[in-house]
Amino acid sequence: GQAEMALDDANESLRLSETPDAHFTRAKILIAQFRFDDAATDLDKALQMGDQTAEVWALRGHAELYAGRPDAALKDLDQAIKLSPNDAATWRDRGHASMDLGQDDNAIADETSAIELDPKIVEAYWLRAYVWRYRKKNLAKAVADYTDALKIDPADSSSRTGRADAYEEMGRYDEAAADYDAWVQQNPRGAFGYWARGRMNLVMGKAAAAAADLAKAVSLKPADAYDVLWLHLARTATG
Repeated sequence: GQAEMALDDANESLRLSETPDAHFTRAKILIAQFRFDDAATDLDKALQMGDQTAEVWALRGHAELYAGRPDAALKDLDQAIKLSPNDAATWRDRGHASMDLGQDDNAIADETSAIELDPKIVEAYWLRAYVWRYRKKNLAKAVADYTDALKIDPADSSSRTGRADAYEEMGRYDEAAADYDAWVQQNPRGAFGYWARGRMNLVMGKAAAAAADLAKAVSLKPADAYDVLWLHLARTATG
């Protein structure tokens, strides 16, 4: 977890002897620091120096994906899967790239492959749920994926809030409220959970409870004008 120290060591290693492995190692550190463009540059170098292994293609695909270049990511991840078809994370990333490119059926297929290879790969469930929910408009399948993700990691906030939103859209307000309650308990300093629960309470006609939640959201994030407007609506509803 000491990324700066790790980077210093990787830089010194490259100064002493430039090798593909040192570039690969530094790329991993740069990705941990969210420096995806710099990581891609190191991985370019590793490939140029002859390291054509699946790990290098997969890591460059990951860097390209999070640098906002899904087309380039897809090409790298295709190559990684050809070389090593049993790595769940590579399938997950390729599904993510396909989703970003609007290739929804390919995204679902890739995330399904990732889950088959590693049934505990939480991110693949909620990426697939995103496609089911927003692209295919199949809320039931989205809820099923969010539920499976939460069985693996009950603290996964993306799945928790995603399922709550889906439940709310389905009119299953009690189940949505339970998820928002759990999110607030897990993230008591996060404004989003209070805002989401408050907004839903207001829609359900529970104005006083909504006002309390929205006031808490504003206290945690006072510069968010959107939360302030919702608080105004809730207080108006309470008179």
